[in-house]
Order: sequence, then C-alpha cells, then structure tokens
Amino acid sequence: MPVRYIFIRTLCRTAYWAMPMQSPLHDHIMFLEQSIQALSDRLTDPAHTADERKRIHSLIRDAELALAHYRKAFELEGRLPVDSD
Repeated sequence: MPVRYIFIRTLCRTAYWAMPMQSPLHDHIMFLEQSIQALSDRLTDPAHTADERKRIHSLIRDAELALAHYRKAFELEGRLPVDSD
C-alpha cells in the first residue's frame, strides 16, 4: 500500500471522523505534530525506495503547512474576547 494512501486514510479517519471539527484546535495541532514525527521516523527505514522517500517528504511538507495554519488559527482564537454570558 503506498505511503501517501496510508497517511491520507489515517488522516481522514483520525482528524475528521474521530475528531469532529468542534474539537479544540489543540487536538488537531497535536495530531499533526505526531504525524510529522511518525513520517520523519519512517525516513530512517532503509527499506524505502527513493520514490517512497520523496512521497514521505511531500507528506511531511503538507503536514507542516497544515500545522502552521492550525497554529496561526490557535493564536488568533486566543485573541478573541471571551463571552461572559
């Protein structure tokens, strides 16, 4: 099974079905951080071909971009006034 398919399937199952969008941004940030770490760990496996390594690097880059957006959203959310009702 291709690395990209496994990651996307895992990402969809975990991020969207197990963690609905109402869940805290922090949960999504943690998920992305763990995904990046897991993908980085996979790069140390010498069994991967050059093409598989390129795909893993691409997935890491995508996850890092998403992580930057979630972190920015988390920062912006913290600036919102708290409703005291």
